[in-house]
Amino acid sequence: MTQVRIDHYIEVNFAGFANLVDAVGGVDLCTNTEIHDNKSHIDLPAGKNHLDGVTALKYVRARYFDGTGDLGRMKRQQKFIASMIAATTSTGTLLNPVKLLSVINAGLATVTTDPDLQKDDLVTLATQMKSLSATNLNMLTVPLSDVNYSNNGVTGAVLWDPVLAPQLWQRIKDDIPVAPTPKKATKSAALTIPPKDIVIEVQNGTDINGLAGKASTDLAAAGFVNGAPPSTALTTVKATTITYDPTYEDSLRTLKAALPDALTVEKKNLGKKFIVTLGPEYKSIAKFTAPKNAPTPTPTETSPFEVRTGADTACK
Repeated sequence: MTQVRIDHYIEVNFAGFANLVDAVGGVDLCTNTEIHDNKSHIDLPAGKNHLDGVTALKYVRARYFDGTGDLGRMKRQQKFIASMIAATTSTGTLLNPVKLLSVINAGLATVTTDPDLQKDDLVTLATQMKSLSATNLNMLTVPLSDVNYSNNGVTGAVLWDPVLAPQLWQRIKDDIPVAPTPKKATKSAALTIPPKDIVIEVQNGTDINGLAGKASTDLAAAGFVNGAPPSTALTTVKATTITYDPTYEDSLRTLKAALPDALTVEKKNLGKKFIVTLGPEYKSIAKFTAPKNAPTPTPTETSPFEVRTGADTACK
């Protein structure tokens, strides 16, 4: 039907599923509404819940409480898988060989795999996933054209979308992303962050009186925002230095346009503030053309599929 080759498979029974969940220490799951399903015997309040293996099994089997049936259950199962991956990455399971082998051994004791899939393959796969983030995990179901399809009196079926379903299988075969992807932006040397969005703190790293006040005035005239009054640095410096958080590289480029000869020092978690420590060579800022507004977000290529990411599992 799909013409997609399945290289390997893992078949997990009920006991194996519960054991895997317990092996990772349980899973935190967010439910936006209460869940009461008499047939799966589960009762969960809305909000964040910590599920052990038995409760998790009840959750992924529940399908009678909200009227969405199997289709709703599939989306909840995807949500649980994303939450379980988040649990293994946040607790360092994939980075800890002992924890990782414990999880794999718990799974192998109760799952069935194809003959070519060996334990070492699972270890390699799990290790490769250690840098996986929730936003990079895409989840979707086969596009449908009829969720109440019937044929010759047979009901309770669905009908794949005759256009989108083949497109999905082709993308998988061709290894083409199914999620929307950012359009390639044209590289430009132009500055992107305006001075009005950049907060500075000017310090005098010399014995020259009034230097910090002069530089603070010069930078303010160019549009930069003084986040604190000019002050004296704790130590003297031989050249002007900009201390910055590497998160704000684009803002640094604008500030460097005004102070092109300044040295730069990274300081993680400094935030949006830039500390300018003046050296004895400072005379004035350089002339530069500043952008008036911050850039608009990069547009994305649209996708014909309803794709969710692992980040959608968070409580709202």
